[in-house]
Amino acid sequence: CMAWNRVQQDLLAVGYGSFDFKQQAAGMVAFWSLKNPTYPEWWITSSVGVTAIDFSASNGNLMAVGFYDGKVAIYDVRTCTDKPALESTHTNGKHSDPVWKLQWVDGGDECGESLVSISTDGRVTQWSIKKGLVRQTHLYL
Repeated sequence: CMAWNRVQQDLLAVGYGSFDFKQQAAGMVAFWSLKNPTYPEWWITSSVGVTAIDFSASNGNLMAVGFYDGKVAIYDVRTCTDKPALESTHTNGKHSDPVWKLQWVDGGDECGESLVSISTDGRVTQWSIKKGLVRQTHLYL
């Protein structure tokens, strides 16, 4: 998967990982710049494969990452660290199947921007980042 940063428009994030259930390995997000397309500027490693990426439209330093194990994480790309700023867990409602799509959605002045994720577990989940990573399930099939 890959996503362009909407604020810093020369920055491309590319997610890597295996989609084969029997051969899961570590994943990675590499950050590429048009200023130097021969080698990534930096990268983030993860214990499982990356399946979805999206940059915030209103806050270009925030990147959401979906993982093969169902986790959703928010990274501050200014920090250049493997540790996410926010992360879903079993207690706050991570998906039980891989996250296949993430998208930041603008809720207007009153609600601000939130993140929506979908998974093959049948859930469409909206995540708020105002008070940690808090979920609200919109659809459960």
